[in-house]
Amino acid sequence: MEENNIQEIVWSDKSDWIYNPKQDRSREKMERVLISAMTLFSELGYEEATISLISRHAEVSSASIYRRFADKSSLLYAILDTWSRARTRDFDKSWHTLTEGVSDPARIVSIYIEIVFSAYRNDSGLLRLIEGRSISDETVKNILSGMIRHSAICFYNKINDVIPKEERGDLRDFVSSSTIVLTGAIRSLMLWGAMTPWQDVTIFSDKFKDFVKSSLISRFSRT
Repeated sequence: MEENNIQEIVWSDKSDWIYNPKQDRSREKMERVLISAMTLFSELGYEEATISLISRHAEVSSASIYRRFADKSSLLYAILDTWSRARTRDFDKSWHTLTEGVSDPARIVSIYIEIVFSAYRNDSGLLRLIEGRSISDETVKNILSGMIRHSAICFYNKINDVIPKEERGDLRDFVSSSTIVLTGAIRSLMLWGAMTPWQDVTIFSDKFKDFVKSSLISRFSRT
């Protein structure tokens, strides 16, 4: 993927989406709370990032936080709700920009992989938390699953549009299995670290990204 195209993948800054209450004074205070919570959740983990620590980090009283949020999970859900909406908009914008006029299926696969890896790299700390929490928290799992499902549908629709009907075969199964393999591999790296045969591989490794990309393109060529 050309460098100029990679630069077209843009993720909005958290200050643009994290909170938007009606009152400016309320906005400033709650924005500090949510940014602090997101920072501490990402750096310390959900269990270790207590309301007390978030309160001190944001310089907002615990009482003020509890007036807005019933508990820590409510605070996390508020962050993930606005984050998921923003990231879905960001994905759609990059996806439509980069795939417009593209008719080569292999190129579409490449673009999809680039955007997915860019997303995980951009929000690596938060996504590590989300991946971990999704194992035991149904709300978090549904938010993450919804985002993955949305991107997979966009991927399928674009591939489906450029392939002749007689050549589609089990295209839907391919997209489904490819999405499972891709997100599963990334989840494993984020939660449990590198695995054999590449002990030095991370989510930031182009070696891993290129391996996944070539594997999916190869599988696609056989559908």
